[in-house]
Amino acid sequence: GRRTAGPALRIFLWSRAAIWALAAATVLLFEHRLNPERGAWDTARLHDTGALLDVLARWDSNWFLQIAEGGYTWPSASPAFLPLYPLLTGALGRLLTGHFVAAGVVVSLVAGAVAFVLLHRLSLARLGEAAAYRAVLFLAVAPMSLFLGMVYSESLFLALAVGCFLAAERGRLGWAAALAGLALLTRPQGLALLPALAAFAWQRPGRGWRGLGVLALPV
Repeated sequence: GRRTAGPALRIFLWSRAAIWALAAATVLLFEHRLNPERGAWDTARLHDTGALLDVLARWDSNWFLQIAEGGYTWPSASPAFLPLYPLLTGALGRLLTGHFVAAGVVVSLVAGAVAFVLLHRLSLARLGEAAAYRAVLFLAVAPMSLFLGMVYSESLFLALAVGCFLAAERGRLGWAAALAGLALLTRPQGLALLPALAAFAWQRPGRGWRGLGVLALPV
């Protein structure tokens, strides 16, 4: 509910704002000291929105945006990037009149906010309110959380993975399996969710091997 979502959303918002401000200040104030070799990965498609927002599109963002704009190309490295995130970014980018960087940032931020709320709810049920708050706070300040607001698929994958575990905890293994499938369309690490779901199914009372079959049903 709104009460349980509040702490997670507040942490998400201030942490993303702080990271964006730091990134923007670094690029705008210290541009002359940035990596002189960055032209090898910097392309025009990373700069369609303006400097203040474009700081959130770097490195592999170019591949996600290329797929979002025109699909996969061969031969190239684009097949290494799974389709769900660029599909969502591409759909929103067209609604935003071709501003795909902005679309990618919006998809990442929305997914990131969802991930924080779901992690808080999952931790709250297992560990209590204080530990749930700390879990979200530790996620916010983790070094790799930098990418949860950038044009990358990490936040979408995290939201799907945490949602998968939350659904499984509540006994809705069919929905958990569906979320795991979407996670597999986001990052290859989604494969790691399958053994966990099998363990949840095995532990269902009176299910045994038959419990594995519930993974195919939205229950």
